[in-house]
Amino acid sequence: MRRARSTTTGRTLPLLGAVVGLLLLTVPAGSGGPVPAAATFASLDTGAVHVTLPSPLPLVNLSQDGNASIGASLQLAKIVELSGATGGGTEPTVVAAAFAAHARAFNASAAGGTGFLAGLEANLTVFHDSGLLFPLAGSDSPLHPLTPIAPTTLTVVVRSTGSPDVVSLAVTVANWPWVSASDLLAVGWEFGVTHDLGFAGCAGPRVATVSVSPCGASAFAYGNSTWGWDGFEGMQGLTENGPVAQLQWGSNVSLSDGGSAPVIAGAQRTGPSEVEVVYGAAPGRASAMTFALSYALVGPTVPPLRLFGAWLPYLAGAGLAGAVALGGLVAARRRDRALLDGL
Repeated sequence: MRRARSTTTGRTLPLLGAVVGLLLLTVPAGSGGPVPAAATFASLDTGAVHVTLPSPLPLVNLSQDGNASIGASLQLAKIVELSGATGGGTEPTVVAAAFAAHARAFNASAAGGTGFLAGLEANLTVFHDSGLLFPLAGSDSPLHPLTPIAPTTLTVVVRSTGSPDVVSLAVTVANWPWVSASDLLAVGWEFGVTHDLGFAGCAGPRVATVSVSPCGASAFAYGNSTWGWDGFEGMQGLTENGPVAQLQWGSNVSLSDGGSAPVIAGAQRTGPSEVEVVYGAAPGRASAMTFALSYALVGPTVPPLRLFGAWLPYLAGAGLAGAVALGGLVAARRRDRALLDGL
């Protein structure tokens, strides 16, 4: 009787290991929709791109489902009031600024609507400031916050779109305490791209889903920064294989009075794979203005490995289960042989 129980136990072990291995290897593939992640504020898998807001701050990361090494990051850094921002290559001066980093966390904003992923809102202190918008390479930070003026309200909304490769962002700035009514108000984004070798400036609108070649010439062919050239409406991060990620801000900013104002834009390369993009407009008498932005991965895809989330633990678990099953099978055969020998 003892021998019979021993044989049953030995044969149960490989069966259990095999079942565990099968369960681990048949994890259902992602089918779109929110991706649960305890360490993130909001996330979404579109079926092509994984969109993540790691915390309640205006930072949005994109990574490709089929190849996680293809990715980009976009973070709202500042709102600036600019004097002398008339275009034509003349770099403007910052006279007032508010910084997103001054808020430890934004409040959740339930904007709702189609494709809504996340909404953030914060009251930021606007400071008198002084300095060029883009410093010379290697120089100190151009912005030196001086005395506070008053708060401004910043709202950021992130949405999915009809394209699985593209998300849209809308930044609304309300009740800005103007230094001068003739100045321009602009938002500054920090844009980073993996494996980046350069940046192309997009002249005119560019559809992200069909971007297979650079959308324009190098944005920094003649220096570390650029400002105010006609038709500057987007930016692409490039690799040796072509575009990887793209921003598109268009030619106009929406105003709270129902009108719009033409955009003036510029950019500065801040690192090997990073650029700061600043674009804005003169709102006239409007009390608020909304800056729209499309943000996309446009890099080449590879056939996806349909194991989502932390896939290494799945593979490791499957390997362990397989080893357990194999070890159990060997042990069972040895027991069976011993039983036969003892009969």
